[in-house]
Amino acid sequence: IEVGGSDHVKIYNNTLSRNERNMRVYEDKRVNGCNSYNNTTHTCTSPENWSISKGLSWNTTDVEMHNNIMSRSKRADNTNSYSVFMALSAVQEDGSVVMSKDMFTSISNNAYYRDKEIGGSSFDTKIAEWYKGSASPLTYTLYDSVSAFKTDTGFEANSIDEKGNNVNPNFVHEGSAVTDVKASNYNLVPTSRAKNAGIPLPSDVAA
Repeated sequence: IEVGGSDHVKIYNNTLSRNERNMRVYEDKRVNGCNSYNNTTHTCTSPENWSISKGLSWNTTDVEMHNNIMSRSKRADNTNSYSVFMALSAVQEDGSVVMSKDMFTSISNNAYYRDKEIGGSSFDTKIAEWYKGSASPLTYTLYDSVSAFKTDTGFEANSIDEKGNNVNPNFVHEGSAVTDVKASNYNLVPTSRAKNAGIPLPSDVAA
């Protein structure tokens, strides 16, 4: 799932299995309905008039992310893999910046599963990539666990962090690769910690 340049997005009740990027929420340099900006004259050279007429900021803000199950496998060649969840900041054309914390109103009750690396015992796939601090230069932190992410950011209360050896404890059966989706059964087993662990859906999502 990717969310960029949009506000008030509600990401609820998704099952994401074996994707290289499960959840990517990001900002880019475009702002206020402007596709291209002249930094010398400080004017927009490529406006998108409909967005401007509606007063759209094109900023990624007020995102809610709850009740998602995200599974990430280690790449077979043991090279570095993307974090399960990514919140990517950017310096915008007008010099403003939207940091990771500015993108979200709430994140909680999600379930993360990660495989061990192939032929090893460590879990080098990170939980989250999160931008914080100053905008010059933009820097990010990689979190090894949900608890570390929660302690540092205040997000992800009541979320689940599980690791295993190619056996996801939540599903009846999860294929070993994203191409195995038709052979997978994503129904939750009775012992899954994710069972009945979500928050109620907002009325507009449930409708």
